[in-house]
Amino acid sequence: MRIEGDGVIVNLQREKEKRGEVARIVSYRGKKEVSRNRYEVVSTMKGWQEAWEESYVRNGERVDLEKVGAIYISGGGAEQVKEG
Repeated sequence: MRIEGDGVIVNLQREKEKRGEVARIVSYRGKKEVSRNRYEVVSTMKGWQEAWEESYVRNGERVDLEKVGAIYISGGGAEQVKEG
């Protein structure tokens, strides 16, 4: 199983802060499409901890995680990705 995580900086409107980070996580085994050219992505602005928890839940619904031989996590080098 491969998991890729990265943060995307977005401009916020009508907020005190001008910018926010969207935590994005993509998980896949092979390159199975959900539909044509579409893959499941977990995106949230609630923070990395919640993004990782949601990703774990969604993966657990599709795959028996105890039977996965190896999980490879990659990302842009941020601590939040390394903690996943």
